[in-house]
Parts: sequence; C-alpha cells; structure tokens
Amino acid sequence: MGINYLITLLYSRPRPFMLHDITLLIEKAPSASFPSDTTTIAFAAASAIWLIYRKLGWGILVVAVLVAVSRIFVGHHYPTDVFAGSVIGLCSTFICWQLYETINRKLSDEKMKNIS
Repeated sequence: MGINYLITLLYSRPRPFMLHDITLLIEKAPSASFPSDTTTIAFAAASAIWLIYRKLGWGILVVAVLVAVSRIFVGHHYPTDVFAGSVIGLCSTFICWQLYETINRKLSDEKMKNIS
C-alpha cells in the first residue's frame, strides 16, 4: 500500500466516474484511481497463499482476477489501474518471499555453523 501511495503522489489520475457520465453501482468518494489499492491487496494475498498452498492459491488467484474485473465494472477504475495494482501486488509478494528465503537460508547456515 505504501508503494501505491507514493505512486499517487507522483501521478494522480481521477477515477472514471469523475470524468465520464457513469452510473455507479457502488458509491465511492472521489480520489485518485491509479493504481487500484483493492486489486493490489487481492493479488498480494492471493500470490502469498499460492506460494504456500498451490491448489488453494490458484482458486484465490481466480478470485483476485474477479475482484480486479469488478473494480472496472462498478466504475471505480480503468483497466490500467487494476493491471498496475495486480503487478504491484504480485511483485511485492515475490520480493518479500525472496527476502524471507534469503534470511531463512542465512539463519539456517548460521545455526549449522554453531552446531559444528
């Protein structure tokens, strides 16, 4: 979410309903549209689950895609907003996973050195 906040400081695009005559299905306060926070969270959570539980993760990733599509359908985001949100969510998870793996590996190596 911090990444999204920084992006909105640099690039603030109005939501579709603010610029176009759209009947909203769900009310939303006017704010920056790019990138989609909801989609970022959905993809970050789904990819984290996928890393640990592959079968369940695929199902949750489908739900994340449906969340992204719903954000466009209700008039809150443009397709590029949800695409960017999904990429940010996926990348954030995989970067955190790599950090976790690296730290875990170093701790294991350290533990093995202390044992010998």
